[in-house]
Amino acid sequence: VTYYLALFSEAEMKKTMKQWKASNTFLQLKPDFEWDMVKAQLLMKITQTLQLKLIDFSDYDFTWNIPHQQSSQMQLQMDNDYKFLIAHALKMKEPTVNVKIEARVAKKGKKNDSGTEHDMSDNSSNSDSDTSRDMKHKSKDSKKSKETMLNKDIEEKIKLLCNCWECSKAVCMSGSMHCFIHPESPEHFTLSHNHLAIWAAAWQCGPQFADLERPPNHMKFNDFCVGQAVNSAPLLQQHMAEHSQAVSTAPIINFNLLPKLFNALHPPTAKPASPVQSISSAATVDLLLPESAMPGPCLSLSEFCTVYSLSENIHKKLDDNRYTGSNTISYICVSELKEMGFKHGEIVAMKDAVRRWMASN
Repeated sequence: VTYYLALFSEAEMKKTMKQWKASNTFLQLKPDFEWDMVKAQLLMKITQTLQLKLIDFSDYDFTWNIPHQQSSQMQLQMDNDYKFLIAHALKMKEPTVNVKIEARVAKKGKKNDSGTEHDMSDNSSNSDSDTSRDMKHKSKDSKKSKETMLNKDIEEKIKLLCNCWECSKAVCMSGSMHCFIHPESPEHFTLSHNHLAIWAAAWQCGPQFADLERPPNHMKFNDFCVGQAVNSAPLLQQHMAEHSQAVSTAPIINFNLLPKLFNALHPPTAKPASPVQSISSAATVDLLLPESAMPGPCLSLSEFCTVYSLSENIHKKLDDNRYTGSNTISYICVSELKEMGFKHGEIVAMKDAVRRWMASN
């Protein structure tokens, strides 16, 4: 029988399974060998392959399988295991067996009184896990007990508040079972379960926050009114009082100035000219014939240009724009001459002609 051996040393077994690297070899033995002889041959192969000095069969795990016969890994530790292996191997024409040999990783333990070592890893891990579980259970139990006690105290205070502020349906118009009645007003303010729970929780924190007669400083209780005024929580009332006091105590200083001194500091501003006046004055300056001037004799366009020596180009531009004589020329503005395409010299010639025309009267 041919045994194909895959040896895994202790160093390889300490690695992850993906990093394992086997030392492969083979061994051929007769099928009628006894189990002790086979064990000795296997140990010799291990010693030769892994180069070890002293080894023991119990230091290794032996498993085997036969392709197409026994695919699953089977143990090879006892004589019966060996006989089972031979029975399957002899069914083949050429008996071959794959043997996997894995070194057992030594675990550190504590020595007892007799000097032998005991593996304490499992016990320590179990004890640690038990201890952690016990601690978790204790912490949970303590939290539950605290929460239970707190809930009981709050429930007791809610009962006291319900008994204290129980409202008579015959008197109360709101129809609520519990109402808060302010000592300064006969009005009833409905107390819901939420109001009572908040009141009891604040009371649980201490008498400085709330008690049986005094509601807590909470926004849920800011709607409690006395007459028409809102009775805010004490802290809000304190802030409002401080704010009003700060506003009222701020000094106000008045200065009296003489009218002359005030006018010197703030001189009167000049009134702007009206748009109509500015437009009319600009138009007056722009006219060829000022409004205060007297017009000259009545002349036709041809006569005006001939008498005052105006060029044919000026005559043509005036005629193209339908100016017929001196009576229409007197209303021409300089800006209009520019729009008609008059050159600067031609504008001056027109001004000179109009000036001489006025003087001829």
